[in-house]
Amino acid sequence: MTSVAVVDHPPVTARTRRLLSVLLMPLLAATVVGVVALWPTGKGVTLEPSGTPIHGTIIALRPVPCADTAPAAGVRCIRPEARLAGGGRVALTERPDQAGTDLAIGDRVVVAKTGDTTYELAGHRRDTPLAAVAAVAAVALLVVARKRGLLLLAALAVTGVVLTVFAVPAVLDGRSPLGVGVVGGALVATAVLVIGRGMTARSATALVGTLLALGVAGVVGHLVVTAAHLAGLTATPGYVRVGRGAIPLDGLLLAGLVVGSVGALVDVTVRQVDATWDLRDTDPGAGWRGVAAAGLRRGRGHLADVGATLVLAYAGAALPVLVLLSAGDQSVVDAVRGEVLAVEVVRALVGLLALAAAVPLTAALAATVVVREAGRRAPVDPRRFRSRHEHRLWDEDAET
Repeated sequence: MTSVAVVDHPPVTARTRRLLSVLLMPLLAATVVGVVALWPTGKGVTLEPSGTPIHGTIIALRPVPCADTAPAAGVRCIRPEARLAGGGRVALTERPDQAGTDLAIGDRVVVAKTGDTTYELAGHRRDTPLAAVAAVAAVALLVVARKRGLLLLAALAVTGVVLTVFAVPAVLDGRSPLGVGVVGGALVATAVLVIGRGMTARSATALVGTLLALGVAGVVGHLVVTAAHLAGLTATPGYVRVGRGAIPLDGLLLAGLVVGSVGALVDVTVRQVDATWDLRDTDPGAGWRGVAAAGLRRGRGHLADVGATLVLAYAGAALPVLVLLSAGDQSVVDAVRGEVLAVEVVRALVGLLALAAAVPLTAALAATVVVREAGRRAPVDPRRFRSRHEHRLWDEDAET
């Protein structure tokens, strides 16, 4: 079996490379087989737009009676008029005037032509503000993180390619959502770790823990989505027909649950591997049990930090919906049971369960690797496992 090409400072022994190969290569091979087996053929769902999108600008907002609504109901409607980019002026379908409308004259919008003479407002044009925010975020990453920021941008680009070229088309093609989620998540995790840290002994160990935890996330997500009858889109059936075929919304939800947990899993496994490796440095005579127990204790702290971040992120995303639903007759508990908020709750819980599985798995794997590696080396100072950058920081601390 070909060994994993690790490049550590100092280099790890051939024995450690063989161990990492035995652990990692079958998982990577299974990922490649999964990609080949699940690759979309394009014979599934055909996505067809409901109308031809045209760029335009709002030039008028005219009050009109609301169709199929009694005047006594107190509902007001407006009919926007837009000037199209290719020339011409069209009246759009009426829409409720909500708090003085969210439209204003001069707004750049997208108009959908749904008939010979019928036009609908498809939404605002957001390409400019989104591009501006993305550019500012990229510059901030490069200025603050420098090389690490560049590597992160590259990993994000690879993630986007995996999602748009493989994951989403495969689910639309009728492939197994569980398989697509796990394989797609494995591709993303591999890209993030290899691009961000290189194929070192530490990153290889973290990747093994991440891939195993991804399998746990996939199985748990499948069970929860099936048991809770979640589709990921409220007030609709479990599919939406477009063009030819049907989009399995529950499948898209499941794949999203698994892929969405990759970032948190990589964070936890990488930090735990680093901590376990450094903990072994402080006691060269420690055995596997002691190192694994110490790594597990450190992993619990990482789990608490990342788990809180994960839950707060999903809670923040669901907060506007929770406030709106709670403002009516529904209680908070009833609102959480609804489709929209239940999806966010499931996302957070599946992520937490995957993290909980990653901590002991990674602690055991990291302890196995570092104990075997240390056993092949003469007992020298604890810097033998550290990178060149960490050596420099160590020496600077000693001088001060």
